[in-house]
Amino acid sequence: MGPGRQRLAARVADLVPRVRAAGGRLLLRAHARQVLSDPPSVRAFLAERATEGFGEQVGLVLEPAALFEASMLGPEAPDHLERILAGLGDLTALLLESDVRRPDAAAGGSEETDTAFDTTGPCPHLTAPGAGELPAADLRRLVDRWIDPAAPRLAWTGRVAGV
Repeated sequence: MGPGRQRLAARVADLVPRVRAAGGRLLLRAHARQVLSDPPSVRAFLAERATEGFGEQVGLVLEPAALFEASMLGPEAPDHLERILAGLGDLTALLLESDVRRPDAAAGGSEETDTAFDTTGPCPHLTAPGAGELPAADLRRLVDRWIDPAAPRLAWTGRVAGV
């Protein structure tokens, strides 16, 4: 994780002056299988950018569903949502609304074989809001509690072919 984090920090440092010159802001998206994989790692990374003077130029696109591994779905999902939104809600510059479902058993993933924090199996599938396994009522309640109502929101409806 150290080398990936260092590469991301270097890339951000390279991009921020360009984004600043264009009058924009660089937004980073966290994902369970990437460098920014959970609330503590996101908070620490953004705090480090603030100490470098990039605090106003670097923000977070929060997609709670993207921070889930298959092992986190099920009865514990509301607790995971609470930790994600309580941990990152105040940093959210853009909320990307989506849902997540377990990978197909035929692809090698199943509830029985997944273990906590196992990132070696198939990645859960992001899908449109309401089409996955996140409890919609809990998600809505937690978004309303932790995300600034003025934060822009986008609903994820699928990937564009070729992107």
